[in-house]
Amino acid sequence: MKKKKGLFFSLPSHGVNNTLSPFLDLIALEEYDIICYNTSEFSPEGHKEYRFIEYPKYFKGNYANKIDESTSYFEFGHILLDTSIDLVDFLISESEREKPDFILHSHLAVWGKLLAQYLRIPSFTLFSTFVLDKRIMLPFFRELESNEKKSLRKNVDDGLRFYLKRLKLYQLFRLKNKNIDIWDIYVNKGDLNVSFILPCFQPQIEIFGNEYEFVGFPRKLDVAHVSRNKEDLIYISMGTITSNTICFFKDCITAFKGFHGKCIISIGRATDRKKLGMIPENIQVVQYANQQELLSKAKLFITHGGMASIHEAVYSQTPMIVIPVIPEQKLNARTVEDLGMGIHISLKSFSSKLLLKETIHILDHREHYVKNIKSHSEETLPKSPQVMALEAIDGFFARKKE
Repeated sequence: MKKKKGLFFSLPSHGVNNTLSPFLDLIALEEYDIICYNTSEFSPEGHKEYRFIEYPKYFKGNYANKIDESTSYFEFGHILLDTSIDLVDFLISESEREKPDFILHSHLAVWGKLLAQYLRIPSFTLFSTFVLDKRIMLPFFRELESNEKKSLRKNVDDGLRFYLKRLKLYQLFRLKNKNIDIWDIYVNKGDLNVSFILPCFQPQIEIFGNEYEFVGFPRKLDVAHVSRNKEDLIYISMGTITSNTICFFKDCITAFKGFHGKCIISIGRATDRKKLGMIPENIQVVQYANQQELLSKAKLFITHGGMASIHEAVYSQTPMIVIPVIPEQKLNARTVEDLGMGIHISLKSFSSKLLLKETIHILDHREHYVKNIKSHSEETLPKSPQVMALEAIDGFFARKKE
C-alpha cells in the first residue's frame, strides 16, 4: 500500500526542533512518507527516515535574536506574515512536485496551514508550547498593555497593517477573505492539534475540545541518571531567540562573582563574550552548552522560560528562577511559580541583588521546590508523547475512512 505523504513546515527554533524531532523520527518510521522543511542550521545529523529540504535563501522566518521584551505581538506577527508572503510561490511549487496528502506544521508556521487550505488537504498543528488560544491570551495581552505606555493610535495603525497583510496572504493563496481572525496567526488551528507539553502547563485546559491532544514532553533524560554536583552549581541560559542580553548577563556575573558555588552561563552565538568584561574564576561563560546534561547536575536553573527549557528542568527535577522576555514566557513563568517549581522575576524588577537573594532562597528551600516538581514530573501519561501523537494522526485517517 502506498504511504501517505506529509510535508512538515517548522520555524527555525531550537526549542521547537528539540521538542518535535522525536515525533518526526517516529512518524517517518511508520506508514508515512515525511519531508521536513527548515533552515540549514536544523538539517538533521546522520541518517533519517524522512527527507530534509532547506527553505529558500530569502526565508525571513528566523526570528532568533530579533525580539526582546519591547517586541509587541503585532510586530512578531509581521515577521510571520512577511515570511508567509515571501514563501507562497515556493510552497505551491513544492506541493505541485510532491503532491502531499496532508500537512504538518509547528504552531507558528502560518504558511503550513494556509498551504493545506489551498490544497484542500488535512493540516495537523504541532505545539511545542501551550495552545495560544485567544480566550487565554487576549486578557493577558490587555493586562500587559495596560502596564505599558502605548498610544491607542499606534495600536490601531499596527492592527490595520496587520489585517492588510493577512488579507494579501489570503489572496496569494486564492482563499476566501471572509471571517479573517487576526488572532489565528498565533494558533493556526488544524484539523488535529497536538501539544507536546504536560497538561499542568496548559492554562484553562478544560476549554479545549477533542480536536486537541495534550501528550506530554518527549522525555530524553532518565531521572535515575541525575547526579547532582556536591557544590552548588547554577546554570543560566536565556535561550536562542532573545536579543539585548549583554546587560542581563553582566548583572548575573555581578550577582554571582562572590558566590560560594559555580555558575555556568550559556550566552548563545549572537552575544559577544568580550563585552562581558572580566569573568570571575567561579563563573564559566560558554556560547553553547548541553543543557540536559547540565540540568542533571545543576541545583538551580535561571531561564527565560521557554517551554522546552521548563520541561527539561522539570524532568531533571531542577528548581527554576524564570525571567521571561516575551508574553508566552511570562505566562509560563506564572505557571512555574503557581505550581511551586520556582520563582518568577520580571525584567522590570530584575537586578543583581534580587537575583542573588532569590537564588539563596531557592537553595535554602530546595527540597520544597523539588517535591513540587516531582509531583508533576511523575504525572503519568499512558504512552510516550510521540506514540500518542502518532496514534492521534492514525485515528484521524481511520475516522475519515469510516
